[in-house]
Amino acid sequence: MYPDKSTFQAQSPTRLGMLLLLLGLLHSLPIASLQAAEPKPTGPIKISADALELNQKEQSTTYTGHVVMTQGDMRLEADTLKVFTKAGQLEHIEMRGQPAHFVAKQKEGGLVEGQANEVDYFSKTARIVLRGDGRLAQQGNTIANDYIEYDLTSGNLVAGGKAAKRRVEVTFEPAQ
Repeated sequence: MYPDKSTFQAQSPTRLGMLLLLLGLLHSLPIASLQAAEPKPTGPIKISADALELNQKEQSTTYTGHVVMTQGDMRLEADTLKVFTKAGQLEHIEMRGQPAHFVAKQKEGGLVEGQANEVDYFSKTARIVLRGDGRLAQQGNTIANDYIEYDLTSGNLVAGGKAAKRRVEVTFEPAQ
């Protein structure tokens, strides 16, 4: 169901998505827009790993070794994954890997894929932050930078800026 983490499958982009991306490029805005993913995945969280360490005081659990986490249509893969909870509710997830990888289903049914050396997911705001060799792909369109912040609810994206060490790279597939 989920593509291999080392590849990004190209699909024909929607006209609306292309128009939004083109308008963003034409106006030289620091924010490019992708279609929104499903906000806050629902259902049980399932995690598999080689080992785990539970810290009751910190209300965190650290999973290490070939970590795979799924919830609904979202899948996360990392070398290490640290889950923070508060009163039994998911607060924040820190993923580290070479690279860490995620796939989330869009409202329209397509997939948003991302990878970076560090990926943080904030449950309350449905926001993902990618740091270090970050790449986000959707329907053949890609954005790459050392810093990418993506809002799963709105589809808004910010890349580059002071947090980045390199320029933002954007590739989009023209309509066929």
